Amino acid sequence: MNQQIKNKLDGFFAHFQPIKYKKRQIINEPGAKTEKVTFVKSGYVRLYTMSKDGEEFTLNTFDSVFYLSLINILSSTKNNYFMEAITPVELYEAPKEELIEFFNKEPGLMFELLVDVLDNFRNNLVNSQYLVQGTAYSKVASVLMSLANDYGTKKEKKVTLNFATTHRVLASLTGIARETTSLQILKLKDKGIIQTKGSHFVINDIDKLKKETVI
Repeated sequence: MNQQIKNKLDGFFAHFQPIKYKKRQIINEPGAKTEKVTFVKSGYVRLYTMSKDGEEFTLNTFDSVFYLSLINILSSTKNNYFMEAITPVELYEAPKEELIEFFNKEPGLMFELLVDVLDNFRNNLVNSQYLVQGTAYSKVASVLMSLANDYGTKKEKKVTLNFATTHRVLASLTGIARETTSLQILKLKDKGIIQTKGSHFVINDIDKLKKETVI
């Protein structure tokens, strides 16, 4: 979501009381139905599903909470995902009726949101291709590349992810086993392409990482 859209939504949601969640706290579970739309003020929320065997699969986007809740209230459907705060989180919840009234006053905003959704859709198609056709190594490199582009702080060619990313979360993003994911991370470290500072990943050279995503 671009900054212009965020600023407009911030102005609307700022009229509501923010709700705080601690790191690792579950915000929502599958099956919940609500008449309110959710907008994350600060922090990062992970959306994921759980298989019958207890395996997690994370959606490859951490800022889709607003769009998902918007779809749910406009289509009157239940939420199908777990929502977990992977950092301390503050979010807003606004009634459906008030949001629709706001959109009616900002007709251009709906078009901006549509363009943003279509852009995300295009990026997700590309990511899906890598995750389906790639090797375990290229999958991990692709996910790190995507996270760096969307949620990284860049300084020249070095990019630091803005939130702690565990091997468990990376495994659920790639759809491969945690042990296999850890082996691919070790390979990237051995090549000097990435490093870790605490629980944060640092991409030492974003151009070199991009070359590792080739299928």
